[in-house]
Amino acid sequence: NQSTVANTTTSGGLICDATDLRVCRGPSDFDIRHLFNVNGIWELPFGRGRMFGGNAPGWVNTIIGGWEITGIFNARSGLPFSLATSSWPRTFIFDGNNGVPALLSGDASVLKASIHDTPNGIQFFADPNLVHDPNTGTGVAQYPHHGQAGSRNALRSSPFWSVDSALLKNFRLPWSETQRIQIRWEAYNLFNHNVFAPPAVIDIGAENLGQITGVQSTARVMQFGFRWEF
Repeated sequence: NQSTVANTTTSGGLICDATDLRVCRGPSDFDIRHLFNVNGIWELPFGRGRMFGGNAPGWVNTIIGGWEITGIFNARSGLPFSLATSSWPRTFIFDGNNGVPALLSGDASVLKASIHDTPNGIQFFADPNLVHDPNTGTGVAQYPHHGQAGSRNALRSSPFWSVDSALLKNFRLPWSETQRIQIRWEAYNLFNHNVFAPPAVIDIGAENLGQITGVQSTARVMQFGFRWEF
């Protein structure tokens, strides 16, 4: 019924009702329901002893032989988050930002991620007014009444995926069978794929409900390396 991804245990998280800890039970802020990782190394079939160019002369083998490709693919489901309100139950532990979670009912498809540009920034919901219209008070998300509390971390951000890869070229040194030189080109987030963070504005009374101000991914980074194995 409480969790935080902050780097301290002295603040953050939320308990909706200190007299009933079952209220507001839900996934942890850092809950990753599904996680998939795969990695591999492929030695390209070119050069001496390989499928192609198995009998190549030395100078040709130096060019076409010794190539490797490596990769790591990582994918996971989105992170949970809540829609909050400025309403307070009779007993609560303050989370430092918002009140208890909103009550959710009606068409759940309105709450799914549909990230797009707007004049006011990046928006998570297809139509935030269908989630909650602050002018009319209507929508799928509503304020709790009479000590009620909504569902904590009932929503999910966009799923995450990323690919890291490297291209390697190995050169055997002529004076030793056990030594080699390796030239490496490495790329982290090879496709520069961006994944937005959960919405920063989660108060259903806010005019910019659903606005996103951060990302879960990092920009692509490439580096070159030189390695001597002995």
